[in-house]
Amino acid sequence: GMAGRTGKRWLPGASAVLVVALVTLPALVSVHAVDRKWGTAEAAAKLDEMQEELTKQEELVERLRKQLPAAHEEQTCHVSDQECRRQEKRSRRRKGRKAEEQAEEPPSERFKFSKKLELPSKIKLAVTEWLPFPDANEPQKMSSMLVSGDLKGTLHFFSSDGSLIVSHPTGYTSAITAMAVHKVHESECVVVVANEKGAIRSFSVTRPPRFTLVMEKKQNKKKGPPAWVPIIRQVADFSPSTAPQLEGIRVEKAFTHDMSTLGAKSITVVEVIPKGKSYNILAADGEGRVSFHLRNGSAIGALRLSEEKPGTPVLAAASGKSWTALGTPDGVRLFDHKWRRLHNTTCMGLPAPPDPA
Repeated sequence: GMAGRTGKRWLPGASAVLVVALVTLPALVSVHAVDRKWGTAEAAAKLDEMQEELTKQEELVERLRKQLPAAHEEQTCHVSDQECRRQEKRSRRRKGRKAEEQAEEPPSERFKFSKKLELPSKIKLAVTEWLPFPDANEPQKMSSMLVSGDLKGTLHFFSSDGSLIVSHPTGYTSAITAMAVHKVHESECVVVVANEKGAIRSFSVTRPPRFTLVMEKKQNKKKGPPAWVPIIRQVADFSPSTAPQLEGIRVEKAFTHDMSTLGAKSITVVEVIPKGKSYNILAADGEGRVSFHLRNGSAIGALRLSEEKPGTPVLAAASGKSWTALGTPDGVRLFDHKWRRLHNTTCMGLPAPPDPA
C-alpha cells in the first residue's frame, strides 16, 4: 500500500540481499586482514631474495675489477675501437711534450730570463718599477713596460721588448733612492721619485696608444726605436722636512712629529696610497721617520717609528688599500691609513735566522 502511495516499487528479494550483505561484511574484513598478513610475509621473502641477488652482483663486480689492469699499467685498445685509439694517441703526445719541457727546463730553475734592457752607456740603475700600461707592440713574453731611475737622477722608460723609449731628467743631480707608480685613470699614471737629499717629485705620464698602426710598425722595423713617446710633466716638488702643514684637520698627538728638527734625510721608501679619484703619498727616511702627504706635497702628519732607537731606518714597504707594511731591521710595522696609527706585527712565516756559530 505504501508503495502504491509513493509511486515506488520494491524489487523482489531486496531485503534478502541487504541481510546477506550485512552478514558477509565481517567475513570480508577478516579475509582482507589475512591477505595483509600474507603480503607482509611475501615482501620479507622478496627482500631476502633481492639481498642475495645483490650479494651475487657485488661478487661479480669484484671479480671483474680484479681482471682489469692496474692504473700504472698501459691499457691497450681493441683494433676496431677507433675512439679509444685516438684518445690513446693524444695521451702519448701530451706525455711526450711534457717530457720535452721537463728535459729543457731543470726543476731547480724557478725563474726564467725574459728580456735584457738596452741601457745607454755609463748608466747605472738604482730602482725599477712596472708601469700599469700594456705595451702597444706585438705580444711579447713581457707585455708590460718599465720605468727605472738611475744614480744621476734620470728616469728611463723601456718598452716590453727591452728597448729604451725615452729618458727624462727629474732635476736631481743625486741618485734616485725610492720610486712608486700609481695608475690615476685609464690614460695617465703618476711616477713618484725620491732622492738621497730628502726631496720628492711626482710626474704625470700618459699611456701608450691602445693599438699600433701598420705604418708605425713598418717605421719601427726600419728605424729601430718605437714611434710612441710618453708626455711627461711634473706634478709636485716638495721635501717632507719643509712641507707646509695642512690646516683644518684633526690628528693624534703621535702623528705630530716635527720633521724639521733633523732636517732633510735620505728617503728610503715612497708609496702612493689611493684615495678615491686622488691619492696620498707616504714617505719614510733613514732615520725611521714616516710622513703622510697630499698629492701636492702638503703634510698631513708625521711620526717616528721608535723613540728608543731613533736611527732605525725603513728598508722596504708594501701598500694596500688600508694598510702599509713598513719593514725595519727590528721587524714589521703596520701603518693604518684611516686612523694614521702604527701597529706591531710578527711574521710567522719567516725562517729562524741561522746560528752565527
